[in-house]
Formats: sequence, structure tokens, C-alpha cells
Amino acid sequence: MTTPHTGGHGQWLRGQRQARGWNIRQMARKLRETAARAGDTLPQNDCLATMIRRWEKGNGISERYQLHYCHAFQIPPRHFGSTPPSEAAPGEPAPNSAASDHEPVTVVLIIIVPAPGQAAAPADDPA
Repeated sequence: MTTPHTGGHGQWLRGQRQARGWNIRQMARKLRETAARAGDTLPQNDCLATMIRRWEKGNGISERYQLHYCHAFQIPPRHFGSTPPSEAAPGEPAPNSAASDHEPVTVVLIIIVPAPGQAAAPADDPA
């Protein structure tokens, strides 16, 4: 991870955000959610959106916000600024991470339940 207030991550931050389909307001919300889980409070929405725009233009970003970004992007801190957006999809391990790292992996299970009154289609429908 870079030292606090270093620049050069603007394009990377924008690419990571856009690869996830998030606009600046959504990125602010993700940072706020991450900060809340860590017991941190962030500036108001307008101020945070301005900060995101500045960081994406290459202005320095503190370690505090780098860590919030890492949690929002679901990547380890050592990959901040270096993980290609196409390889950093949420819930997937970051590239070049060795299996011996034993980093947590998020698994999402989606169960589709039919609405009341609707029958579920059989799994092996011969039609």
C-alpha cells in the first residue's frame, strides 16, 4: 500500500468504480457503508463525492480512505492501485494471490423461490 497522501491512483480508482457499474454517488454510499462497519464516520455526501472526484483526478488519498476503498472493492490492501478492474470483480479473489495467503472469500448463494400461487418449473423440463 502506498503511504498516506500519495497520488497516482486516479485512473485506477475510476476504473475500479466503473468496472463495478457504480457512479460517484454509489461509490460514496459504498465507502460510507464500509466506514460505518469499521466504526468510522465520513463527511456529508456532497463533500465525499467531491473527494472521490479529486482522488480520481490523481490527487493524494490517505491510508484511511485507501482501506475503505479496499473493503468496498473486496480486495486486500496490498492490491490497492494495482489490481486490474476486469480481474477485481466483487466476491472474486484478487489476481496473483497465492492459495497460501488464506484470505477470506465472500460466497453469495442465491435461492429463487416462486411467488405464492406460482408453481416452480421442474429442473429437467423435457419440453
